[in-house]
Parts: sequence; structure tokens; C-alpha cells
Amino acid sequence: MDPIKRNIRQALRAQRACLRREVAERAGVAVLERICQWDTYAGAEAVLAYFAADNELPLGPLIEAAWRSGKAVYLPRIEPAGFFRYVPGDALCIGPWGIPEPAGGVRFRASARAVIFIPVVGWDLDGNRLGRGRGWYDRVLPLLGSGVARVGVGYEFQRCERLPRRPGDVALDFVVTEKRLLRCEGSPNGGLGRRENEP
Repeated sequence: MDPIKRNIRQALRAQRACLRREVAERAGVAVLERICQWDTYAGAEAVLAYFAADNELPLGPLIEAAWRSGKAVYLPRIEPAGFFRYVPGDALCIGPWGIPEPAGGVRFRASARAVIFIPVVGWDLDGNRLGRGRGWYDRVLPLLGSGVARVGVGYEFQRCERLPRRPGDVALDFVVTEKRLLRCEGSPNGGLGRRENEP
């Protein structure tokens, strides 16, 4: 494991662990409000999201809102690796990393215009992200197709001046925090043809 990334990850995870539950919940509501005003999200047919763990910024309100608005919602499954259709109330199983995931369902196909929300431990303005350290998203993201806008979801305090990018690291197109939604500098897929502005 990259020692630079490991040290940054440990420091940011320790800081995140200190957050009170109500702070995380308020951040989730703020992200929902920002995303619902975003043109790229409004035009998406599908939303690929996640269930939060370890004080990650929660997406429960966004998952519910996306489903109610008629968008297909998909959640990650570690094995087999991919995103599978989820409807609130569906049966879930506990995955190998202790996180609930779909027990069955339809796998996401790259033909759908979609937005994927990716939990981050750290992020920078160039779209570099620091994840949980297992490389799962880096392996799966290239399989999702060019019609998917990649959005890192994290807290404002997780912003780093510059994170190292190694071969195989997949960059973000956007980052959303409790304070802003921004397009990452140098993103080849940012906005899927439309330029977004910070609110």
C-alpha cells in the first residue's frame, strides 16, 4: 500500500470518526438539496449510490428521493463486483466488508445515462480521490461506460491540497460536499458535455 496515501487516509478517517451523528445527517440533507438542483442529475436515468459506513456522508435521503422521482437506483455488490438494482424495502444482505448490499436484482448496464456517487476519504480539485484502500471502485468504474458522471461525496474538511495519482486510479468528474458542488479541474467527462457552476 502507498505509504503517503495510507498516512493521509488514517488522519482523515480519524477526523471523520469524531463527527457527531447529527452533523453527518445534516450534511446528507445539504447534499440532497444541492444535487436536486443539478442539471446532470435531473437528466440522469439512473443513480448509482451507496450505503454509508464509518461516518461517511450518508445518502439515504438521496436514494429515497431518486427512487420517488422515477430514477432507477443501483447499489454496489462486492461479489460479483458491480451495481445492482435496488428499491427501498428490498431485501439486503451483509457483504464481505460488513456493509448492506442488494441480495439480487438487475445489474447496471453501461447503456444508461447515470450519475454515480462515490464515497471518499479525501479529495482534491483535480478529481483525485482517496478511497477505503481496497481499490474496488478503481476496478469497477471503467466498466460503467462514458455516460456515467463520477461524483465524489465527502465532507469539506476532507479536501486535500493535492493527492497522489497512481496508475489505475480513476479520477472524479465532480465533488459534492455539505457546502458545494464543483466540477473537477481537468475532468475529461465533467458534465457529460455541459459545464456546471458552483452554487
